[in-house]
Amino acid sequence: MNVRTGALAAISDSANRQIVRSRVGLVPSLVVAKRVAAVAFNLSRNASRKRERVAHPAWKIDGGELNVASLVTPAGETSPIRASVCMATYNGAAYVEAQLRSILFQLGVNDEVVIVDDASSDDTLNVVSRVNDPRIRVVRLTKNVRHVRAFERAISEARGDYIFLSDQDDIWVDGRLDAMIHRLNSALVVASNWTPLGEFVPPHRRFVDEDPRTHSKYSNLGSLYLGRLPYFGCAMGFRREAVDLLLPFPRATEAHDLWIAIAGNVVGQIAHMERSTVQRRIHDRNLTPTHRRPVGKIIRSRVGMGILTITAYVRNARENWEDASWWLKGKR
Repeated sequence: MNVRTGALAAISDSANRQIVRSRVGLVPSLVVAKRVAAVAFNLSRNASRKRERVAHPAWKIDGGELNVASLVTPAGETSPIRASVCMATYNGAAYVEAQLRSILFQLGVNDEVVIVDDASSDDTLNVVSRVNDPRIRVVRLTKNVRHVRAFERAISEARGDYIFLSDQDDIWVDGRLDAMIHRLNSALVVASNWTPLGEFVPPHRRFVDEDPRTHSKYSNLGSLYLGRLPYFGCAMGFRREAVDLLLPFPRATEAHDLWIAIAGNVVGQIAHMERSTVQRRIHDRNLTPTHRRPVGKIIRSRVGMGILTITAYVRNARENWEDASWWLKGKR
């Protein structure tokens, strides 16, 4: 920890202001990557903007209302939302109803499911409408933007204190929501294990229960670069305080779950759960590669991960500086 970071931490502690992210300074070795860091800073210039909690219609098309008589405005609009489940759908009519029912069974009356449909051409939206649950809100995109940007949009629409990610074709394990919320009481981000649904898949690496205060973020980042940690968005969640760090997704984001994992590790606030919280449906349309990729793609991916790591450090350092500035202004 450098002198500036230590000073910021001391100022914040003396003010007794709770700040969930650990104080992290820029590593001297990043001077070599000064140009890349500058680009990352520009990309993150809007990351600290505050998001107001506003009422949304149940269905929207790219920001406008979609009038569907069978759908109603979510109950409890004026009540605080505890949990938001963010789902991106695309031609998922075959499995989305089963996934939604496994999620809704665990939600309370003031929780919500935010679905961003990525311009599906099948019956996905009709299947969702048949579920007819007031806790579901849908944003229907008229142009396909791919899953990373669809999840980014869903997170930006979420209003809950706890935010969880969900694929359209899995099944949530009973007790997932409460177990992950419990872990998020002491961490900014949580990542859990998963089990296959249906077909047999080769054994994969698994997390063990780990407190974010006792693990090494540098070791985790190294294992992440080597592909040795099983971070899957469908088995992850985070607190609302992480939104300003995560959004907007950097342009280098190849997979939203890797970006969330990198950011959580950089700030030293990620917890790992040994428990499996989701059953993943393995099929030929999964977006996660099921076999080893060509060397060229692996190299490009690792370069992108490097840019994401720098971006996370820059955003975190800037938020620490803003926190200190806020305190200093209050003392004048």
